[in-house]
This record gives sequence, structure tokens and C-alpha cells, in this order.
Amino acid sequence: MKTTLTLIFAALIAAVFISGCTQQTGTTGNGQQTTANQEQQAFQAIDQETNQALQNMSLQDVENELLVQG
Repeated sequence: MKTTLTLIFAALIAAVFISGCTQQTGTTGNGQQTTANQEQQAFQAIDQETNQALQNMSLQDVENELLVQG
């Protein structure tokens, strides 16, 4: 349960981060380049957080979650 909540929480934080990045960019000059860079950085942050969460999970944790859920 904790692992599932952690993954959901990380996904929500990532979604808010991506939303903030896309809303803060300007449309002048290098606006597209800046937006592309920020989107890439957000994707990398999500990827790192997801990988970290997956590394912290063990097979025992997954089995316990499945048993609890039914």
C-alpha cells in the first residue's frame, strides 16, 4: 500500500512540475527551445523518480500489496 501511494504521489508531483514548466515559458525569442528543454528536464526527473521508486520496491512488497488488495 505504501509503495502504491508513493508511486501515485511521485506521479502527481511530476504532473504538477510538468504543468508549471509549460505554463511559465514565454513565447518570445527562444520560447520553443526553452519549452523543449524544460519538458526534457521534467521527463528526466519523472524517469529518475520512477526508477528510484522501483528500486526501493522488493518482490516481497509487491506480493504483500497483491495479497492485501485481494
